[in-house]
Amino acid sequence: MLCRHYSTATTDFSKGYVLFTTVPAKGTMPSRWFAQSETGPGAVLQLEKSWTVISACEEHISQYAKGQGNRHEPPASDATIRLVCEQTDGNILSDIRIYKQIPAAGTEAEPAAVRAKQARTCEPDELIALRALTNKGSKFTPRLLDSKSTTQDDSGVVPGGFLVYVAWEVVAGEQLGTQVEDENCAFWRLDPGQRDIVRQHFKNNFVQLCKWGYMPLHGELSHLVWDAKSSTLGVWRSNIAAWPPEPVSDALRESIEELVRRANEILKDVEEPSSHLSASAPGNSGATRETVIEIANAEDDGKKRKKK
Repeated sequence: MLCRHYSTATTDFSKGYVLFTTVPAKGTMPSRWFAQSETGPGAVLQLEKSWTVISACEEHISQYAKGQGNRHEPPASDATIRLVCEQTDGNILSDIRIYKQIPAAGTEAEPAAVRAKQARTCEPDELIALRALTNKGSKFTPRLLDSKSTTQDDSGVVPGGFLVYVAWEVVAGEQLGTQVEDENCAFWRLDPGQRDIVRQHFKNNFVQLCKWGYMPLHGELSHLVWDAKSSTLGVWRSNIAAWPPEPVSDALRESIEELVRRANEILKDVEEPSSHLSASAPGNSGATRETVIEIANAEDDGKKRKKK
């Protein structure tokens, strides 16, 4: 079973599900599904390597109502939390996301034997993608450092339910955007020449992902980091829910490459070259499917500017 996650905060009982997101303030907000012994500062996580928690950053919850979806294979509810950790016997920093199955909405108070019937297995999209991109030697996506797939014990919220840990490297560089005010972010503080270099790296990386059979999802400018020393553009967050393992067809890959080639020609004729790219315009997302649409639309906009 693949775990897919959503960043939208929604409550819709009429459709039979509840999807919502909580974001703790640097680990200070009490978690509903994770104990302090699991995620509090100083907690030790034993994967293949040992990791010590420094802080908890954010928690996302996807909870479905009982009876939603296919009755033979109802969707599993889960909670995820991202932690900043340090290797216990070293000085390597990592982000670790924990995926924990939680009971369907309305069954939280049921006996453990009832909740155990909901137990499912899970291999998160994030883990699949990070493993594949790490094996391909990607230099602009986080490197998978460690992982662990296990199940909850009899005291768990869903006995026998999935419990997955994914650890990836902390990418060096300056975060280019924020989720609040992209107009005042680091990207727009770069000089024009540096911004053009970043745009070119963004396009190159996007096309390379497509060649590998991946497309970014839920990309945001705030997910990109720029390391000026090495002139490297990378992705600091794997939110990946963000790099889903959706193979891209040869036809779509060729279309994307053609769109980027056309965009390069158009960019020579416009005053602010890459304003059509989502990595360059304030408030827009980073590498997403919408990028392709924006590049495609750039041609008409470029012609309009030339007429002026």
